[in-house]
Amino acid sequence: MKNKKSNFFKGNYEKIILGIVLIALISSLLILIEKNKGVESNERDFERELANQKISNPIAEKASDDFYKAAKKAAESPVVLVTGDDASSMLIAPSRVFCVKNECKKAIEFEAKVCPFCNEPQPDDDVAEDWDSDGDGMPDAYEREHAFNPADPADKDLDADNDGFTNYEEFIAKSNPRDASTHPPLIDFLVVQDVKSIQFPYELKGKVGFKDNIKFQINGPSGKSSMISVGDELEKTGYKLVSYELKDVVIKRPGLPDKKGQVYVITLSNQHKEIQLQQGAGKVFSEREVFFVCTKDPEQKVYQAKEFETFSFDNVEYQVKSVDKNGNSVVILDKSNQQSRTVSK
Repeated sequence: MKNKKSNFFKGNYEKIILGIVLIALISSLLILIEKNKGVESNERDFERELANQKISNPIAEKASDDFYKAAKKAAESPVVLVTGDDASSMLIAPSRVFCVKNECKKAIEFEAKVCPFCNEPQPDDDVAEDWDSDGDGMPDAYEREHAFNPADPADKDLDADNDGFTNYEEFIAKSNPRDASTHPPLIDFLVVQDVKSIQFPYELKGKVGFKDNIKFQINGPSGKSSMISVGDELEKTGYKLVSYELKDVVIKRPGLPDKKGQVYVITLSNQHKEIQLQQGAGKVFSEREVFFVCTKDPEQKVYQAKEFETFSFDNVEYQVKSVDKNGNSVVILDKSNQQSRTVSK
């Protein structure tokens, strides 16, 4: 009999252990459920007791939420802090410098005459007029004069009077950054948008006559030919024939050896510039047209003019004097005061 029981336990050992663990888990779960019910019951009792509590102090009943509302409103509409005599010393950190003593070098108040840490006397030199604490390009004195923050470089790119110009731009132009009726001149913000080369619509086809009676045949854009001599104007272009010459060239002949020859080259001038046309070489690119825009113009209106032509900008007449060979900058002349300035891309 004992052997049978022993064999039964040996054969079902794992099942017996698993059963015991399962019973223990179920028992623990039941205990937790009962405890949770007790906790919920205690919470309900506490809430009922709290709800039945009455204020015994009559002063407490007069409590107001006005302070909370005022604090909430202030948080939603923060005050812009300023520096100067009117600023709150509790809200703005004082300006600080390093102690001049190398062994100390602790941060001390800007106005300190003696270092409070090492008792070293500090220099009594006045701050330079162009001192710029925040490195934004505007001196501290200028920023204080116009109620900016000398310790905040961000105000460089702000627009205090909402006239479309930054505080720094107004500082450079010496206009009032707090007055929208004054601002930097718009010409300071004119830039070159593009430069395009223009083909001269005439080409030299040949010549007739000899010695002092030579006329040159020039074909125009309509296909019509003009015969002009030295001193004649080319149609109504403003260009006159001022000179000509023979030029040695190498003539390329398909399927045949190159051939040396001579062609005529004429020079046309309109008092501003000269154009050379070579016989049989076709048309040349002789002029350039410049396109300007103002970076402060929300509509980005385009102003254009060829070399030596004039254009009107901001009620002033300007002439395009010259264009650099790469088209990156243009020199224009203010016709009102005859002053030149360079405009770049």
